[in-house]
Amino acid sequence: MRNTISLLYLLLLLTTSGKAQTIKLNNAISANWSNNGSTMIYKYNPSIGIEYLESRHFMLSSNIGISHKAQEYPIYNGSSLEANIRYIELNTTARFKFDIKDFSFYIGAGPTIEWKTKSEYKIHEPIHGDISNRGDFRAKNNVVNILTEIGAYKDFNRCRIELSASYKNNISNIIPESRKGFIGHSLLFNISLGYIL
Repeated sequence: MRNTISLLYLLLLLTTSGKAQTIKLNNAISANWSNNGSTMIYKYNPSIGIEYLESRHFMLSSNIGISHKAQEYPIYNGSSLEANIRYIELNTTARFKFDIKDFSFYIGAGPTIEWKTKSEYKIHEPIHGDISNRGDFRAKNNVVNILTEIGAYKDFNRCRIELSASYKNNISNIIPESRKGFIGHSLLFNISLGYIL
């Protein structure tokens, strides 16, 4: 909670100090899987963000919100284990952009840091997918990722509508034993509503 408050304060500071040029609300759906998982798991990922230092061909984008890592894989006799980890995520990407008529297109990349807020597992039995057991899933408190993205936006007076797709992959351990034990992949599709300051 202390980390969340600090990050929100940082975004507020950037906004009020005149560094922010656009504030936005992001609504993303993520498809999540892992290197040894068998099923793709979908999650809703809301966040708030700012875009700043914007020029003709460049800008920075920072966001704070909820993210997930999830995997499901077979364990025995047709049963499967589903692991879900929820985080507070802070990310910043450098975006290189260009305009085509009234639309702006961009590609971007940057780091993300996630702080774990909840982790759990569920065991699904083969008959009707019943859950026979659940509990805490052992995961590290912090994860570092690389985020790449592509998107487009259009401004309507002081409003901005943005569509984007991004891919995220962890570069630090999710579980304590080994990064190879759980490499998380997330493909996100996002729609943002922004207000230009």
